[in-house]
Amino acid sequence: MFSKTISSFALVISLLAKSVVSDDSVMYYDIKNLSLKPPYINQGLRNVDWSFGNSTIMEINNYIRLTPNLPSKQGWLWSKVPLISSSWEIEFEYKIHGKNNNNGDGFAFFYSKERAVEGDAFGNIQNFKGMGIFFDTFANSKHGYAFPRISGMVGDGQLTYNRDNDGEDSVIDACSMKIRDQNHSTKAKIVYIKDKYLEVSLTNDENTEYVNCFTINNPQLPNSGYIGFTASTGEASDNHDIISVTTKGILEKFVGKTGQRKMIKNTKPALEVSKKDTKFSIFVIGLLLTICGFVIYTLKNVNPNHKKYFQSKSRTHGHFN
Repeated sequence: MFSKTISSFALVISLLAKSVVSDDSVMYYDIKNLSLKPPYINQGLRNVDWSFGNSTIMEINNYIRLTPNLPSKQGWLWSKVPLISSSWEIEFEYKIHGKNNNNGDGFAFFYSKERAVEGDAFGNIQNFKGMGIFFDTFANSKHGYAFPRISGMVGDGQLTYNRDNDGEDSVIDACSMKIRDQNHSTKAKIVYIKDKYLEVSLTNDENTEYVNCFTINNPQLPNSGYIGFTASTGEASDNHDIISVTTKGILEKFVGKTGQRKMIKNTKPALEVSKKDTKFSIFVIGLLLTICGFVIYTLKNVNPNHKKYFQSKSRTHGHFN
C-alpha cells in the first residue's frame, strides 16, 4: 500500500515538473577559454588564452589597461583562439577614467576574422571583417548628438572606419550614454543570435541594470571570430581598463510549427524566463512532497484499533474462495 502511494505521488510530481518547464527557454554554456577575470594569469606568469601588446599593461589582480592616461598611445587585448559558437553572449566590465576633462579617444570591442593588426580604428585596422562596437569619448568632428557615443559597425573587409568623422558613414546604429568616470561598475553585454540580430546593452551610474543601446537586425558576421579589445589616445587621453570578460554560447530551442526561434527580449536575458519556471517547479515539487510525507505519516500512525479492524477484515476476506 505504501509503495503504491509513493509511486503514485512520484508519477504526479514527474508530470507536473515537466509541465512547468518552459519550451522556449534559451540555454547558455560557459566558454572558459574566452572568458577573463582576475587574476589574469593562468599558467606560470602568463595567460595561455589571451595576448596583449603595444601600450597595454596587465595589473594581474585588478585590470588590464589598454592605454594609460598619456597622449598618442595604442593598446590591444585579443583572444588566441576564435569563438566558433553560432550564437553567443559576451559580457564585459570596463572602466574609462582620467585626471582631466580632456577625455579621449575611447576603446572598441571586436569580433573579427583578424587579430592584433594595429590601425586607426581605436587601435585596430579600419577595414576589419566582423563586428566592431566603438566606445567613443571624443568627437573628432561636429555632430548633432552627444558624446560619449557607443556605435556599431559590421565590416566586410572593404568598408573602412573613418576616424576623422567618428565612423559617421559606416556605423549602423548608436546611442549616447555617460560611461566615463563612473562611480559604479560599467558593463556592456553583446548578444548575437545567428540570422536574427545583434543587441548591445549597457550600464552606468544612472542605469545599474542593463538598458538597450541598439539592436542590429540580421548582421552578416563571420562563422567564427577572435574577440578583441583595442584603445587609442590622441592629444587628449584616458585610462581604458578591461576588468573582466564572460563569454557564453547560446543554444536555442525551436518553437512553433513554423520553426521560428524565440528571440531574446531587448533588455532582459531570456534565461530569466527559465529561472521563473524553475522556481515554480521547485515550489510545486516541494508542496507535493510535503503532502506525500503527510499521507505516509498518517497511514503509519493510524489508530491501532483501526489497524486490527483492517487486519481482521483482511484475514476474513482471505477465506472466501
